[in-house]
Amino acid sequence: MSRTLFATDLDGTLLNTSSVMTPSHAARLRRLIDDGMLFTVATGRHPTAALYALDGSGVPLTVPCACLNGAVLWDFSADRPADALTVAPEALARVWETVNRFDIPLRFCACDLAGGSLTTYYLPWLDREGSAPITRHLARETGNCHFAAASRERPPENVVSASYYFFREKLEPIREELRKIPGIRVVFYASTTMEGYYFLELYAGGGGKGWAVRRAMELCGADRLVSFGDSENDADMFTVSDASFAPANAAEDARRLATEVVASNDEGGVIDVMERLFTAERRDGAWRLA
Repeated sequence: MSRTLFATDLDGTLLNTSSVMTPSHAARLRRLIDDGMLFTVATGRHPTAALYALDGSGVPLTVPCACLNGAVLWDFSADRPADALTVAPEALARVWETVNRFDIPLRFCACDLAGGSLTTYYLPWLDREGSAPITRHLARETGNCHFAAASRERPPENVVSASYYFFREKLEPIREELRKIPGIRVVFYASTTMEGYYFLELYAGGGGKGWAVRRAMELCGADRLVSFGDSENDADMFTVSDASFAPANAAEDARRLATEVVASNDEGGVIDVMERLFTAERRDGAWRLA
């Protein structure tokens, strides 16, 4: 019997325009997981922010989830990283020089796989009035997710990602400089929750949601992958999937790359597809698209 892993982005995809799951959608998803569907999340959010988004939904996260756009695969059952890709020291040194030259407060995330922890470092000496606010749930600590101020002299060790969000015109020159650095991937996309703001994110060159969800497949024993997303940061996940779906509200690039465009995030299009394909898999041993 084919075993499909269903991997979905959160904001703008599984979550509605208020960035929550409605009780009815959460109940439908819980039933599918209870019946044996393999489910994971692939999000740009920090693990604590991903957990916050699903607070109250009752949705179990038993398969490791791609967080920070796939820079780290987080095992929520154990509250520790399952895997991560570290940015090479020489690339990180150039990133650090660029950050200081442009005077921007990137958030650096460093992963200690052996110790089972993730530490987020902020650059408080670069904070500027008018920069995007750090939401309260991002500042929460859990047992293995920590927050600290970075040293001014040097970058943290074992960095897996760096990110910042601000107005597009402020970030575009920085994006162009970062793209010149070999050994990293740079992602730039509009926020679905803060109008006018854009995310500028980077991680190791071999990383991303695509790498992370394929690694999650190995860990849970799946042999097929179905993915859902609404933005540019979902593109590499779409390319490694057997089928990919974008909600009607998705960005044009995501709709173009997807196998199929489905009902919007407010209408529960992701849940509709999961029910359709998982039901076919249980009945016929596999699913196929029409």
